[in-house]
Amino acid sequence: MKKILTFILLAISLITYSQNQKKTYFHDIGEAIKHKKDVETIDLSRKNLTNLDTRVLEFENLTTLILDKNLFTKIPEIVFEIKNLEHLQINFNRIDSISKSISKLKNLKYFEFNGNRVYKIPSEIGTLENLEWISALENNLRTLPKEISSLSKLKHLQLSFNRISKLPKELGKLKNLKFLYLDKNVSLENIDFLSNLVNLQEASIQNCYLKKLPDDMGNLKKLKSIDLRNNYFLSKEEKVRIKKELSNTKVILADKDLGGIMSTN
Repeated sequence: MKKILTFILLAISLITYSQNQKKTYFHDIGEAIKHKKDVETIDLSRKNLTNLDTRVLEFENLTTLILDKNLFTKIPEIVFEIKNLEHLQINFNRIDSISKSISKLKNLKYFEFNGNRVYKIPSEIGTLENLEWISALENNLRTLPKEISSLSKLKHLQLSFNRISKLPKELGKLKNLKFLYLDKNVSLENIDFLSNLVNLQEASIQNCYLKKLPDDMGNLKKLKSIDLRNNYFLSKEEKVRIKKELSNTKVILADKDLGGIMSTN
C-alpha cells in the first residue's frame, strides 16, 4: 500500500511539473501567437516558404529562427528586425546573396546557411561582434571579406565545398578560432594566415590546391588534428616538414611515398 501511495504521489508530481513547464519551441506561428511571451524558438523548416509571416516580430523573446529547406531566394528583410535573434539557420534554400542588413543582428551568435548559392558575404558581417559560429557549407563563395577578421569571438568557421581561390591574410587575426573547415575548395592554394590561429584545435583542408603550408606551423600548439588529404601538389619534402613541426598533432595525409595515409600523434 505504501508503495502504491508513493507511486501515485510521484505521478501527480510529474503531471504537475509537466503542466508548469512553458513551451518555448514552436513549428507554427499561429500556434506560437497564443504563447507570445514564452516563444524562444520558431522552426519553420520544410514548409515551401517564399516569404515570412510578419507576425514573427511579435515575439519579444525569440532567439532562434530555423528556416531550413524552404524556397527562399534571399533572407527575408523582416528577419533583420528581430532584435534579440541569436541563432539564424536558413540551410538548403535558394539564396544567392546576403543583405548588408545582416549588420542589424547585433546579438547574433550562430549563423548557418549551408546548401545555398551564396557567392559573396558582405563586409558588414564584420560588425557582428557576438558571432561565434559561421557555417557556409556548399555555396558558391569565391572569397571572404577581410572585415570578418573583426569577429573576435568567432570559434567555428565552415567553408567547405565552395569555390574559394583566395582568403584574406586578415583571417590570421581570428585569435579565438578553434575549428576551421576548407575542404573541396579546389582552387585554394594559399593559406598563409593559418599559423597565426594560435587557438586552433581542428582543421580540415582536404581536396584543395595547396602547394605549401605557412612557415611556423609549430605556432599551433593547441592544434589536435589537421586533415590535408588529396592536396596533390604538396611535395614530399613539404609533408615531412609539416610532420616535424606538428609533432604533437594528428596529421592526416595521403601520399604513397610516405606509406599511404600518414597519421602522427
